[in-house]
Amino acid sequence: CPNSMGPTSRPVRMSRTAVWGQSQAVGCRSLPVSSSLTPMGLGLPRKLQLRGARFAAPPCALCAEPKPIEDSSSDGSDSAPPSEAAIDWLAIGKYKLAVVTQVGLIAALFRATDALVTLRAPLVWPLFFFLSLRSRIFSPLPASRPNRSAQNGNATPVETKRPSWTPPGIAFPIIWLSISVLRATSSLLVWRACGRVLFTPPLLFLILHLCIGDAWNCITNIE
Repeated sequence: CPNSMGPTSRPVRMSRTAVWGQSQAVGCRSLPVSSSLTPMGLGLPRKLQLRGARFAAPPCALCAEPKPIEDSSSDGSDSAPPSEAAIDWLAIGKYKLAVVTQVGLIAALFRATDALVTLRAPLVWPLFFFLSLRSRIFSPLPASRPNRSAQNGNATPVETKRPSWTPPGIAFPIIWLSISVLRATSSLLVWRACGRVLFTPPLLFLILHLCIGDAWNCITNIE
């Protein structure tokens, strides 16, 4: 090993097997290289000896200076995984509380209405059509529709990436009006099938669906 040779040391004539065996067993740095180390002293067959050549051990992994391990946390760049750092538990609790509050308000309205009067069928359809479009008025969160003027007339922010097959903006009012008509019609049928009461599980599940959608609108359109 070149690193283990002192000023008085010199390469010796020895076999490749002996050199590699010594460097692997004791390490290249501790291999004794001196004039007293001869092939005959190692007891190796003569045919394995290198004759007429001066041979030094090849460098091994122990010869190289160890590289310092970089500490990525020293500069403060090593932070928590994105999956953990991105969770805002306070916001999640706020959304859950808002949904529960909104459902409670509408459910209380239904319960009070059933206690006071039995609605006529012509009034049930407009009620659920209105809730399908404007249930957000019961939400404690700001769940307004997107501000198109601030987004160059688009329904979503300009930087939002949308697929090429996204329908044009004019299609969305038609789609949502059609959905609202279907919701109101199905709610009227459920109301009749459930004894003409508003405070009934199928209709309350629809209200829960609308309230979750209002919380989602707050996240995507406002926040």
